[in-house]
Order: sequence, then C-alpha cells, then structure tokens
Amino acid sequence: MLKLLAYRYLLPPIGARTARHAIAVVTLGLAILLGSKIEFGSIWRESSFCGPEASDVLQGMGAHHSAAERGNVVAQWRLAHMYATGKGLPRCDARAFEYFSRIADSHADDDPDAPQAAFVADAFMALGKYYLSGIPNTSVKSDLTRALAMLTYAASYFRNAEAQYQVGRMYLDGRGVPPNPWQAARWFMLAANKGQSQAQAMLGHMLVKGDTVPREPARGLMWLTLARDGAKDKWINEFYQNAFKQTNNDERARALMYLEHWLKSRVINQRTEGPVG
Repeated sequence: MLKLLAYRYLLPPIGARTARHAIAVVTLGLAILLGSKIEFGSIWRESSFCGPEASDVLQGMGAHHSAAERGNVVAQWRLAHMYATGKGLPRCDARAFEYFSRIADSHADDDPDAPQAAFVADAFMALGKYYLSGIPNTSVKSDLTRALAMLTYAASYFRNAEAQYQVGRMYLDGRGVPPNPWQAARWFMLAANKGQSQAQAMLGHMLVKGDTVPREPARGLMWLTLARDGAKDKWINEFYQNAFKQTNNDERARALMYLEHWLKSRVINQRTEGPVG
C-alpha cells in the first residue's frame, strides 16, 4: 500500500527539489522501514503489564469498542488517545501504540483532505513520538530513523502542523539526521504559517539570533509575537522577551507591520480556502 503511494508521487520533478519529489523520497523510505511490521498481537500481549482492569473497562465500552474492532478510524483513534493519556481508560502506551498502528497501516494512503485525515495524521505523529523514546518492557524500542519517517509522512503527505514542527526539531537537534538548521527552518516555516506556536517561536528565535540562518530581527520578532499570543509555554515568553531586548525601535515597528500583513493574509486565506491547519 505505502509502496504504491510512493510510486504515485514519483512524477518527473520540475526542479531538483520539488515538493512531490520530496514526498516520494520520504514515502519510499517509510515503505522500506515498514517492510517488517511489528505483530499487533505481539505488542498487545506485551501490554499485559498495564493490568487486567484496562481490558475490563474496554469491554464495558460496548458499541465504541465494537466500532474500533470493525476498523472505524475515529473509534480507534479515541481508544488510542484514551490509552495514551489515561483519560477514560487506564494508561497503557503499548495498547495506544497498537491502535495507532492499526490506523496508520489501514489509512496511510487516504486522501489528505478527507474528513478522517486529521486522525490518520495524528496516528502517524503519535507513532513517531513513541519511536523517539520507545515504550518500556515492549518490543517498541527507540528508533530515530523510524521516528523521523513517521513524523515526516504526517508532515509531508497530511501536512500536519504539529508533525512539521517535530520534524523541524529533529533537523535542528540532529536527531536521526545530521543537524541541518536550514531544513529545520523550512519545516518551522510550514508549521508557523498554520499557526503552530512552538514552530513560530523556534523560527522567530532563529531569525533574531542569526547564527544558523540569515538574521532578520524584525521578522523574527513578528513570529515570536504571534507565538507568545498563542501559547502558554514559559520558554516561548522568554524567547520573546530576549528578542524584544535585542531589537531596536525601527525593527520593532517593522515587526508590527509584518504582523499586520500576516494576519490580514491569514484572514483572506481562511475566507477563500477554509480554515488553515
């Protein structure tokens, strides 16, 4: 299935690095990585340490559990999310991984604009995060290469903003790939334009600092202002405060001009194309 999706996007590129060609490379890599799947039954048996009460609660959910077992992607995602967060079911990351895996395996080539696409993208992103650190006492070990493949698939094919931010962090920190600030900034930009506050903060910080990408303090302050207004993370506010101190009055004025332009453009895009992100 994933291999077929890869070939679908192997079109003659207009340039050396067109978006479709990049997606094809990523998808081929993911197809190869997923060539040897983890047995779902195996990971489910490994999750027995989570406690029998989880199964008792799950069986008591009746129609919801039945819908998930029949392959309903929304029901599967809800159960996975409940297991991953411990809200509504005893927390069990192994079982969350199993349900997220079912979604990814069955819906990887769904239309990225389909109603259920957001759930599929989130499943790939959740799997990527699990592969970043692994799941204790299971066969799911830390695998940065596979983590990057999962996250990049969600970021490229499904255009998921959170996944785009996570991929950017991996390139910035050199996790699973050699450090590449330019690639990191590219992914941050994609997510930032969708309103992802952490990506806005990281991009803004990089532009104000100017040691890994060309320095653009006014535009960097614009992104940090957006990030500060859209998030509660302490580090984002600290980045903003530091950037404000490093800019002069002229740069702050231009940051305000850039901010007004960005907000107007976003409103126009939402009116013509629907909600962003």
